[in-house]
Amino acid sequence: MDINDLRRLVRQRHAAATNKVSRLRTVKGVEVGGSNADVRRDPSKIKRYNRTQLQSYLKQLNTFNSRSTTFEAGAEGARLPGAKVRELHREQRRYMLKGQERDNARGGFKLPGQDATVAQRAAFARPNMIRAGGEASNKPFSLVKLTPPSAIPGVEELQQLIDTYKKKNSREFLPEYLGKQREQAAQMMRELNLHDQIDDMANLSDDQFDTLFNDTSFAGDLGQKYATEQLAKRGNRNPAHNDIMNGMEQEISTQIEWARTLPRRIRRR
Repeated sequence: MDINDLRRLVRQRHAAATNKVSRLRTVKGVEVGGSNADVRRDPSKIKRYNRTQLQSYLKQLNTFNSRSTTFEAGAEGARLPGAKVRELHREQRRYMLKGQERDNARGGFKLPGQDATVAQRAAFARPNMIRAGGEASNKPFSLVKLTPPSAIPGVEELQQLIDTYKKKNSREFLPEYLGKQREQAAQMMRELNLHDQIDDMANLSDDQFDTLFNDTSFAGDLGQKYATEQLAKRGNRNPAHNDIMNGMEQEISTQIEWARTLPRRIRRR
């Protein structure tokens, strides 16, 4: 290509970039002009560029003008790269799919001592959780909504969200998460002198423990009994305390025994 034709093409692409900056400002409320995302150079310099400089600038302009180069308005008009927003939403969808597959695999299990299933318990609880602004759950994979760009203050916060969901989607996340829940449960049970039950719980597979702790009333019941015992130790014992504590050991043993009847590995659906 003749250098004059190349120079003319560069000017055309420069004008197209200017139009794109204007559209982003008026349509999406994103100000790109003057930022590090703005590749445009002083038009008066174009006439002095040699072929190598023109080709380099043309490449930058083509990249900026590409449909794949987009921007979204963050909180207070923060400029967010569209590719990064799409990456976040991909990771969030992966996370939600994992949760859906996990719940589908457990939905048909009958709860310990009940005719109701895990899915029925979740369906009963979910409307209240959603009204509260999300799924108030300790599940490793919870109900979330795609984060709108308008809720993200800036690029740094956007990258932090991406990193968070990438970690949650990693192979290492679930064993680490369940390990922390196991220790949380074991600590409460040690305070309650339920040492045999700690051993029984330790023999559960991760899938069995996950279902017990996150899909039944086990965690809530254990936490309530632990809180009741702490109050009693501080002298706030009341007549109902003994009644609550008397049936506790058998109840927890029954729940753990129920978890042992589940498949050691629960395949996602």
